[in-house]
Parts: sequence; C-alpha cells; structure tokens
Amino acid sequence: MGFPPKPTMDFWCYPKALNGYWSSLSGAEQKVLDYILRHTWGFEKTADDISLTQLEKGIKGFDNGTGLSRNGVITAIKKLVAKGFISKSKGEKANHYELVRNLHYPSAKNALPASAKNAPTIDNVTIDNKQYIATPSVADKDRRELTDMFKEVNPSYRKLFERKNQGDAIRRLVSQWGREKIEWAIKILPKTNQMKYAPVITTPIQLEDNLGKLIAFLKKEGEDNKVISAKTDGQSN
Repeated sequence: MGFPPKPTMDFWCYPKALNGYWSSLSGAEQKVLDYILRHTWGFEKTADDISLTQLEKGIKGFDNGTGLSRNGVITAIKKLVAKGFISKSKGEKANHYELVRNLHYPSAKNALPASAKNAPTIDNVTIDNKQYIATPSVADKDRRELTDMFKEVNPSYRKLFERKNQGDAIRRLVSQWGREKIEWAIKILPKTNQMKYAPVITTPIQLEDNLGKLIAFLKKEGEDNKVISAKTDGQSN
C-alpha cells in the first residue's frame, strides 16, 4: 500500500471532467468507471474490449480488478450507460466499452452529469490539455498502436506499454524498416509462431532481434508476400 514519493512518478492521465461528477456516482459505479478509464484513457485510447472477469478480478500481473461481484459489475455498467458516461457494445472477445465524449463540451468545471437533457460526460479536450499530457507525436502514436497489436501473441501485452525498452525497440524498428513493414510483421506472428523452426516472437525487443531471421525463414519456406519483396529489396541488415 502507499503512493510513490512524488506525484510525477508512476501515474496515468485522469480526466479532469470527473471532478464534478463524483457526487453523482455510487461507489460501485466509480470503481467500474475508473477501471474502464485506466484501460482506455490510461493508454491514450477512448475504447477497449474488457471482460466481466477482468472488471471483477483484474488481469494477472497488471491489476486486481474492482473487487465487485459480477452482479455488482453488471449493475454498475447499466447505470453508467444510462447516465451517459460510457457506451457498451459487443466486441471481438469481450464487451466493448467506449467513453462518451463531446468535443464541444464548454467546461468541465461548470458542466452537469450527462442525461437525456444535457451533454455527454467525458470532455475529449482534456486529453489534449498540455497541463496533463502533450499531444502525442507520430512516433508515440506508432509505439502505442504497434504495441497494442502484440495482444494476439502476448497475453501480458499491457505490460509492454510500461517498459521503456519495449517502446524504444518499436521506435527503432519503425525508423529502420518503416511502419508498414513492422505492422505486417506483427500481424503474421500468430501464424509464424506456430511454424516449425520459425523464431518465436512475442515482444517488440524480440521482433527487433529476430526480424532478419523471420524474413529469411519466410523466404526459405517460399512464403509469397509482397511486403517482403517491396521492403527488403536493396536493404541490408
């Protein structure tokens, strides 16, 4: 228990708009909303697929969930949707939750909680407020999006966001090979990781160390891929 020595250490961006909404939320609703915010706003996203089990018990090695019962989680989600804080839809593997935003929100300080008669809850401008976080660069955007793609081969992929060396590997890969090539390489990992003699790759650092081996393996196996031909011709390792 306890917090780090300084407020500038070990933190994630939290919407300032919520300052005026705590009084309109029950304890269970606040827990569920905070959990969804951590997995969306906390990773500079506005939506994510989150299972009920994750909301209850968390993700092993990352968090412990809300501690609520399943019925408690379901009830809180229904109320958050009704109050206009989030929207819910069916995702690929779990429920898909998206923060309800309004780009024309006047002021988080004076705004009322959302309802059928007023504006949605979350102020999208908050994430661009330099007081909290600078507008992300192209390199940061590539790092986030490409790291997120590792979820298909790495159940603990969320930890990769927290490790600077993994982000640095993404930046070097994009700088050397280009975004298109790296995106292609990550997309084929679910297939190649199951192929005999192919390098097993589940992290950006492993991809950086083994990309040359992966390309050589695919060429040897006779895999026909236009991206390989277009990107490797004229390049040396």
